[in-house]
Amino acid sequence: MLRAPFSRPAINMSRLSVVIFLAAVFSSSPLESQRRVPRFEDYPVATTYRGESRPPNVSGMDEFEVHSCFGDDPAAYANKQPNFAGHYIVQSCSCGTGCHSVVLWDAATGRTIGGGLPFGAINVGPFSGNGNEAQILYGGEQYGPESTLMIVDGCLSESCDCATRYYNFARGQFRLILTQSVRLPRGCSTRGPALRP
Repeated sequence: MLRAPFSRPAINMSRLSVVIFLAAVFSSSPLESQRRVPRFEDYPVATTYRGESRPPNVSGMDEFEVHSCFGDDPAAYANKQPNFAGHYIVQSCSCGTGCHSVVLWDAATGRTIGGGLPFGAINVGPFSGNGNEAQILYGGEQYGPESTLMIVDGCLSESCDCATRYYNFARGQFRLILTQSVRLPRGCSTRGPALRP
């Protein structure tokens, strides 16, 4: 029997299937599944509102929230330019030292989006570090007029749930994309007990 000088060895299909299966499993291992940090340019807006901005419609907000966000005159905010997601205006509202929340409104209509935000009040500190560590001061919110990405860095509602969270704002809703752990303040070994700046 003559053999061709370059004959191929027989392929064992069951071994090939196992190799493909293992490659798929290991490609989604914890090292591979660490997601890339979202960037503003990853979430661009299609258009940016350039018209005259309307003041926020505060009719659905309680008096304390209106005052902590807009002072005595919400109408004075009519000329602010959109600073988030193409046609929204983000306004920071004080809830005490190191604590704030945000309200957004559509620059074209004045419609506000407030209490339904998934992150609520944010504590940014400053907080004491654990042991001899330096003081902790979180970054709060980061956003821009040409992106639907909002980055929220801090502790949620006076808790030890401290992280950097990345949200995409689409169709009037925030969707959490990624949560990254951060250094926790003194007294926070887990994300359970309440904390104070």
